[in-house]
Amino acid sequence: MKNSKKVVHELNSAVQKFNQTMRSVGSSRPDAQAAADCFNRLVAAISDIDQRLVELEEAHESAQLKGKASSVPQ
Repeated sequence: MKNSKKVVHELNSAVQKFNQTMRSVGSSRPDAQAAADCFNRLVAAISDIDQRLVELEEAHESAQLKGKASSVPQ
C-alpha cells in the first residue's frame, strides 16, 4: 500500500509545529497555539491511518467471505 499523501502532509506539519513550539519554549515565550496545532496535526494523521486500517480490514473480510462462498459445493 502506498503512503497516504494526507498522512505524510499532516506528520510534516506536526513536525514543523513541534519545532515552532520548542523554539518558543527556548525563548521563554511559550506558543500555546503552535502546541495545539501540533497536537491537531497528529490527531488528523492518526485518524487517517485508522480510516485506512478499517478499509484494509473490510477488504480483507470481504475477500475471505468471497473465498468461502466460492469454495462451497453447488
